[in-house]
Amino acid sequence: MIVKHNQELWLAQRPQTGIWGGLFCFPESPTADIEPVLEGLGIREAMVASKDVEIAFRHTFSHYHLDITPIVVTLNQLPTMMMEESKGLWYNITQPEKVGLAAPVKQLIDTLQRH
Repeated sequence: MIVKHNQELWLAQRPQTGIWGGLFCFPESPTADIEPVLEGLGIREAMVASKDVEIAFRHTFSHYHLDITPIVVTLNQLPTMMMEESKGLWYNITQPEKVGLAAPVKQLIDTLQRH
């Protein structure tokens, strides 16, 4: 799920261990139901300007595949909870920070920059 406000995208830092350890990624939902994830980020329905499902794609690891269906959630205001979050950052796609990004995150950001 891609949470967007103006030209900024919300990225959460993954735990140091496991897949993409320590890298910044978009919030994830194991199903198409993204409401629990939005609520966990402090995003209320009134803050959401739009939700758009993008074209799904597959990211391949050496021994398995990860099927990704991006959902772009555009906000009309920022939730306070996310601004105070210490494990994430607002990533400006017009002035990108130098942070570690997982390969599919880079791919999605490149796609968003072309729109």
